[in-house]
Amino acid sequence: MRIQKRLVFSNMAMILIPMGLIITTNVVLGFMFNLGHDHIDRRAAAASYFLPSLVYMLIVAGILILTNGSLATLVSRSVTRPLALLEARALRIRDGDLSPAAPLRAEGQRGKDEFDPVFDAFDEMRERLRVSLERQLEDEANRRELIASISHDLRTPLAVIKGYAEGLRDGVAADPAKSAAYLQTILSKAAQLDRLIEDLFLFSRLELDGFAWDLHPVALGSFLSDCMDELAADHPALIVETVCEADPLVRLDAQKLRRVFANIVQNAASYAAAADSAEPDQRGRLDVSLKTDYGRAIVVIRDYGPGLMSGTEDRVFERFYRADSSRASGGAGLGLAIARRIVEGHGGTIRAENAAGSGAAFIIELPVTASASPPLAAT
Repeated sequence: MRIQKRLVFSNMAMILIPMGLIITTNVVLGFMFNLGHDHIDRRAAAASYFLPSLVYMLIVAGILILTNGSLATLVSRSVTRPLALLEARALRIRDGDLSPAAPLRAEGQRGKDEFDPVFDAFDEMRERLRVSLERQLEDEANRRELIASISHDLRTPLAVIKGYAEGLRDGVAADPAKSAAYLQTILSKAAQLDRLIEDLFLFSRLELDGFAWDLHPVALGSFLSDCMDELAADHPALIVETVCEADPLVRLDAQKLRRVFANIVQNAASYAAAADSAEPDQRGRLDVSLKTDYGRAIVVIRDYGPGLMSGTEDRVFERFYRADSSRASGGAGLGLAIARRIVEGHGGTIRAENAAGSGAAFIIELPVTASASPPLAAT
């Protein structure tokens, strides 16, 4: 039975049941009081008392039924109308329509009954479902793109390795110099495959929180300088200049933080020498700086490449994200995502922004434990 009918019938029952009891009581009492009188006297008493009382009570009952029925109908509508709105919204969600709609109740009507918290919770649920669905669809699209990217990135070096190995087998590289070049190419492509597989493995472990952290207080300035010296040797096309204004102690996992710097430098190395807008003396240049501010160690790694597309400064750290800009390298798009996970695991933050003039800057902030030593010289 619908709410409106239940309210109307319950109000009618609240009137009819007491009235029926009153009438029954009057009849019984009247019969008892007139039990000793003759038949004519009882009929006269009934005609003079009970019948007018009965008519009066029936009229009163009718009036009460009409008024209470009308009030019950109005009250029930104030309940059923919001429920009808909720039902319509629920049906839209059931049919997959999670788009924002008009508020369930106008601002001027808010705060008048208990339905407002229900409406707010319902709209919040719909919005969370919409955001969750959008993220799910985006993750699914990224997953498909990742599979396609990995397939391409695995197939390309494997094809090269296979081709050069077949050349060695068939005697194409007869002289030692050519054979050495073939072997070097095979080793280079094998190393590329190894880096890709390592990135996938590391990212999956970071996503699942399955990585053990080995945090120890380390002098960040000395550590940063050593890392940049090693990375500069690995990327001879880069001109790396490191300036540390302080040498704060930071609790860090040396191996993982070195991976952060390596990923950023690798990203910069792919574009730093290709910027047409950079001055000739800036091409291939990488400026690295360290300073402290309000208990935070701030590392800035700035290149002079083509920079970032507007609006992608935060998206470059998303998993599987591969920009369509000139900074896209064709990789799986995990290097900067790994860097963000590692930095956040240290209680820090990382962000990217377009540098003044040209290029991009990556800013890493880490909590400082204490100051270790005076400022270091530039390297």
